[in-house]
Amino acid sequence: MNLIYKQKQYVYAAVFTFLGILLCFWSWSSYQDKQEFKQKYTRAFAQVIEVRADAALGSRYPVIGFITYEDSIKVYHHAKDLSASSYPVGEVLDIYYDEINPTDAHVLGNQWFGVTFLGLVGSVFLLVGLLMFYNELEKQKLE
Repeated sequence: MNLIYKQKQYVYAAVFTFLGILLCFWSWSSYQDKQEFKQKYTRAFAQVIEVRADAALGSRYPVIGFITYEDSIKVYHHAKDLSASSYPVGEVLDIYYDEINPTDAHVLGNQWFGVTFLGLVGSVFLLVGLLMFYNELEKQKLE
């Protein structure tokens, strides 16, 4: 019975440790993607010009306008990533756009939430798994 209990504890510790390493790696990978994204795109400010309705989707979406680095005005219909209720007309938004293709614009939301959340949860899992291993090794020393 005691041997089975020890084996289960090691399996639990290994699972927690593995999940922690996996989540930390995922967080690091997401961070690297964000850094590459920031290098490719240029940051600008945009303003919600109007809110349009899409009958086919049954939803409303904001139309944003921004001035590029070369001082040309661009209007972008951002139907996929934004809901109209979140952005009223006149609100100023942070965006990233591709200088070569300014219609490839992305509104900045809470861009670091996912990276931070994955990193924290992964660290907690990793710490719990390592503490479980340490606890079992200390119990073996006492026996």
